[in-house]
Amino acid sequence: MDFYSELRYPTKWYSKFSVAAIAILFFWFLSTTTISLFLLYRIISPTRSAIEISVGNFPGRPEEFSFTVPSGAQRVGWFFPGLRGAPTIILCHGYASSRGELLTLATSLQDRQYNVFMFDFGGHGTNKGYSTMGYEEVGEL
Repeated sequence: MDFYSELRYPTKWYSKFSVAAIAILFFWFLSTTTISLFLLYRIISPTRSAIEISVGNFPGRPEEFSFTVPSGAQRVGWFFPGLRGAPTIILCHGYASSRGELLTLATSLQDRQYNVFMFDFGGHGTNKGYSTMGYEEVGEL
């Protein structure tokens, strides 16, 4: 009981120092946890850079193609047809971007007779959800 009363109303220098150190450590832990959780939220839910583009206005006649990913969500991709029998290149956008930012590369590859397919991962572009930093994105690919 004497120990708790000394912590509650410190009278000696070492008990005052201990109480101050405990308070500083507690608030340091609380602020570090709060900042870490905020940064984690910002990482897994990037700002959407959705670009509303109509594929009917593109040269090269791209087609919209929808497919289901392993999590059950629907994704829509653009297929740029090249030469029949030519290899198909799948373009993947970077973190916090969308497939619309790859259009110049896609049309350039299509001009060289390659088939090109590109889509938005979950949490990017027009798709809802969160980014898993590559874990579920591998399954989507």
